[in-house]
Amino acid sequence: MADRGFEPPKENDTLPGCGLAAYTVLLGVVGVVGLVGMLASMYAMAVSNAPKAPAPLVGGHETPVWALAPMRKAGLVAFDEVPLAFHDESDWGDASVACALMEDRLVRIEDEQGVTLAYGDIQAVEAEGDEATGVKVHARAADQTVTCSFRPNEGGENMTRQLTAEVKSAAGR
Repeated sequence: MADRGFEPPKENDTLPGCGLAAYTVLLGVVGVVGLVGMLASMYAMAVSNAPKAPAPLVGGHETPVWALAPMRKAGLVAFDEVPLAFHDESDWGDASVACALMEDRLVRIEDEQGVTLAYGDIQAVEAEGDEATGVKVHARAADQTVTCSFRPNEGGENMTRQLTAEVKSAAGR
């Protein structure tokens, strides 16, 4: 076979073979920048003092199923019960602190401890504050008081009216 002038390429000593190494370094830099960004955003979320968006008083049919889980776990609400009204007071919106008006009672959960107050036992319903600044609704019985707290524009005045109506209805039964 005749030589057609083909010579294998020769190694070039002037240009080092760093393509793969440069690509690896580039990927490493992008990965580190991404990781630093994620950590910075998680830190910012953890230390944020931004106020929680208002969690309005909602009707029972609008209450998410997961929101009643802390009350069910504490034995305040049966599996098949739906509240008349529900309000999440927790800072993280996880319903770990909440009040609910049930068919025959007011229930509140905080620190995994529940309080139940039958409408017939409530002697007075008092509201402290107004809708613009926030409302604390106090349901007073002979031996205990249950307080539900509302931030501005969350429906504290509506809760006061509805609780008062339920207490009057229970007194008339």
